[in-house]
Amino acid sequence: MPLTDKPFSRIPEIEELGRDLKMNVSDRERALTGLAGVVLITDAASHSDLRWTQMLIGGAALWRAFTGRCGIYRTLGIDTRHPQASPAEGNAHNSETQEAHVETTK
Repeated sequence: MPLTDKPFSRIPEIEELGRDLKMNVSDRERALTGLAGVVLITDAASHSDLRWTQMLIGGAALWRAFTGRCGIYRTLGIDTRHPQASPAEGNAHNSETQEAHVETTK
């Protein structure tokens, strides 16, 4: 087996998990972004003075909604799809790894 062989890359569940882990935008946010993109493009195509700028922003919004990835979120360490795995927060939301130490003095 060559070193470049990826034995688990052909398993559909693993491929789906890999695609999901690359996303950092939640499904609800994707739907709202897609709707905003459609509205921007439709408005720009009909009569707007800033139509090229508006179409570019609308296209970027549609791309973000379609892929589920946001470069700004990635740069800032934000992940609304997997909030417990956000690098900015660590595993603070994972109750299995949290420990509490309480001291009382009288």
